[in-house]
Amino acid sequence: MNDKILVFANYFLPGELAGGPIRSLEGIIKKLSNVYDFHVITSSHDAFTKDNYPNIELNNWNDLSFCKCFYITDQNISLVNTYKLINKNKNNFKIIYINSFFSLWFSVIPILINKFFSFSSKKIVLAPRGEFNINALSNKKTRKFIYIILSKILGIYKNILWHASTIHEKKDIINIFPTAIIKIVENISLVEHKKNNSLKIKDKDSINILFLSRITRMKNITGAIKILKKFDKQINFNIYGPKEDMQYYDEVISLLKSVPSNLTISMNGPISHNKINDIFNKNHILFLPTFGENYGHVIKESFLNNCPAVISNKTPWKDLESKNIGFDCTLETDDELISKINFFLEMNQDEYNSYLNKMHKNVSMLFNDSQIILDNINLFK
Repeated sequence: MNDKILVFANYFLPGELAGGPIRSLEGIIKKLSNVYDFHVITSSHDAFTKDNYPNIELNNWNDLSFCKCFYITDQNISLVNTYKLINKNKNNFKIIYINSFFSLWFSVIPILINKFFSFSSKKIVLAPRGEFNINALSNKKTRKFIYIILSKILGIYKNILWHASTIHEKKDIINIFPTAIIKIVENISLVEHKKNNSLKIKDKDSINILFLSRITRMKNITGAIKILKKFDKQINFNIYGPKEDMQYYDEVISLLKSVPSNLTISMNGPISHNKINDIFNKNHILFLPTFGENYGHVIKESFLNNCPAVISNKTPWKDLESKNIGFDCTLETDDELISKINFFLEMNQDEYNSYLNKMHKNVSMLFNDSQIILDNINLFK
């Protein structure tokens, strides 16, 4: 019989709008479902909406084939109900896995109950999912640092195991909790590397550029637009992602009022994850001048779809140029980003095909998830 793991996540499948944290947890559970039995407690709706998912049994366990999932409604979530969910089946679970640090109902409360109000505390593995990144901490900064100070005084996070996706996240955790016990285990991607390159029509001095991420200040879409406005050649900029920060979204819309005629920008809203491959097929490069990424699932998905990426150097993905899969550039000036976009913009069909052929071979050698899967299995040992 497989060991059982109880998971708390503020959002999970069939949700999509919360982005990377859902993808990270989905990868772990689907790839490790033959080794562990996962039971996920999560919200009954996606991020940025209060509409419950259709075709599920609310406030009860649902069998998703790869895990069991309890979708709790906002009206039903409480200290008492969370206590019951933890303690009713506590002896059946080996580990509690938490997919956030700051989430009140799906991190803070379960950890407090497990530590102070439970007959037999279980081992906790906590994945902060980039919440300790300096840019992420700047949002609601005072509230976050008050909680961090209180948690240290109370010793809430003493003896837990921290799951960092990258060496950069490990450093972020240590900056907040210097004595933390941390395992670095990379995220599992469920996207398969395309075996063949799809033909993309590429004319010289014309390019389709993709932005695929949440509309937030941290993703720096206004910076991307300002850079693209400096070109005088034909650019189609295709933006996909949910509106997380409405004030910032208004800034983006304001920028669109003054774009040159050679720059076509389309705001497409969120897209279902099962359609992402088609979107990559229609674009020549991914452009993400982000201020910071904990992991950057969309960047890896871009590589696996044989779509070069022009990104900032504020992500775990480094030395892209030497691997012939794109460029990671400084944000201190626009010059490098402009130069690298222009590199692809000036390509004709033969030059672009040649680049993709080299990229395809390199990606096949660079990404092998077998060791990553083994590391994730050992995370719960």
